[in-house]
Amino acid sequence: MIISRWLLRFGWPFLPFLSFAQHPARITEETRQILTYGFSDPNPVAIHPKTAKIYPYFLFEGYSKEGKMQPWKVIKLENDYVEVYVLPQVGGKIWGAIEKSTGKEFVYRNEV
Repeated sequence: MIISRWLLRFGWPFLPFLSFAQHPARITEETRQILTYGFSDPNPVAIHPKTAKIYPYFLFEGYSKEGKMQPWKVIKLENDYVEVYVLPQVGGKIWGAIEKSTGKEFVYRNEV
């Protein structure tokens, strides 16, 4: 409470400078060729919730053994600290994320 009173009395001249301390976030969209393994159509009958832990989602049981390069739309969300890659064509899944100060991935980006 004392801190909020101090900000109201003395901190307001510094607020415009604080708002420009970080660059705005950037969103870019691109198409990338990603090695993709096809899968069969899902089983149209959902499994009963007592026997399956993923109800009401369908199971994809058949996968191909050979991959092919396929174009996928990739959305890159970026600010001064992180880069996040999202694949909107597969339900908005996060494909990977990188922490910029170290350059290390904190969400692994699988290239397949």
